[in-house]
Amino acid sequence: MSLEKFKDVLAHIPTGHEFFLLNENRQKRLLDTASNRIYKIRLVVQDVMDPHNVSACFRSAEAMGIMDVHSVHETKEYKSSSVSRGVDRWLNIHSHPSIDACALALKKDGFCIAAGFPTDDAVPIDKLPVDKPVALVFGNERSGVSSQWTPHLDYKFTIPMQGMVESMNISVSAAISLYEARRRLPVNPHGSEQHEKAAKTVRRWAKEHFERLRHKEPKR
Repeated sequence: MSLEKFKDVLAHIPTGHEFFLLNENRQKRLLDTASNRIYKIRLVVQDVMDPHNVSACFRSAEAMGIMDVHSVHETKEYKSSSVSRGVDRWLNIHSHPSIDACALALKKDGFCIAAGFPTDDAVPIDKLPVDKPVALVFGNERSGVSSQWTPHLDYKFTIPMQGMVESMNISVSAAISLYEARRRLPVNPHGSEQHEKAAKTVRRWAKEHFERLRHKEPKR
């Protein structure tokens, strides 16, 4: 894989940027990852109590190539746990103090909102429309998705199960749902908008990388 493959992304990175201080293999890895990021699917977790569950959800999102995740913390603010393994640095994490604030932000960005609800009117996850940008909402471990989401929802979805215990851990549900939604997306576009987003992401990753290195330098 040559850097020439990413010329359209590199065109949006100033020649004096810290990105070019990285070795070539690292440059290629960041460019390849950023170029394949998914911006039309987002993950939302609402008042998830166990920080390990939140971090596991975010790890699944990053592994699926999702770039933006949202945390609603009406009762408990998200803090990274050991399960995340540094995944926070590779995502755009948006924090919201309320469901209404999160829904407003998503709608402003042009997203439909779909919540995991095990109800009769919910569509199976493999039938959920993904022709428009969609945010998948998951509620906390005890109460599930709050009814406060109802006026904001475009869809309700469920994961079909055949077991006696028809429930899954939130991180498992999120992973399955994100995979299924991503699988049915049209081929990820590589137009000018995607190139600009990839370049912005690469610039941020490189900048934060060198900031972390500077913070680790021993004091003289």
